[in-house]
Amino acid sequence: LGQLEDPNFSVPSMTVIVVWPGAQVAPALSGWTASRVVQTLDAVRLLAAADFAVSAAGYNSFHEMLYGRVPAVFVPQVAPMMDDQDRRARAASDRGLAETVEATDLLRLQREIAAFLDGGKAEDIRARLADAVLPALGTATAAALIDEELGA
Repeated sequence: LGQLEDPNFSVPSMTVIVVWPGAQVAPALSGWTASRVVQTLDAVRLLAAADFAVSAAGYNSFHEMLYGRVPAVFVPQVAPMMDDQDRRARAASDRGLAETVEATDLLRLQREIAAFLDGGKAEDIRARLADAVLPALGTATAAALIDEELGA
């Protein structure tokens, strides 16, 4: 994106592209001089250092962004076999907790990234995320149910 011809678009000093292990990565992503592709199952630790993220709005990624209080531009994946990523992303956008951009709207994506990097939008969203009251995580309840089932 930083290589698009827009004089108002700045490129961050380092862009980390996080993908699942074994994921296919477009060769162009590896060609950016300020970018590194990282294949990991532990993206949550990387999020703590992120200024913001561009992500699909899958269940795990979406919740990792919100609960990690990471400003995000969600690009929902849309396919018949997928859950409703668009609705999930728009629910956060409608509350000012993220931004949503259609996968086909690359010019808008470029503008949003510029707004997050240079326009202060990431910090505005980070402040709203810090104040957001999110539902309690279900991990403790799930662990208790598993313990109960196993008789622990």
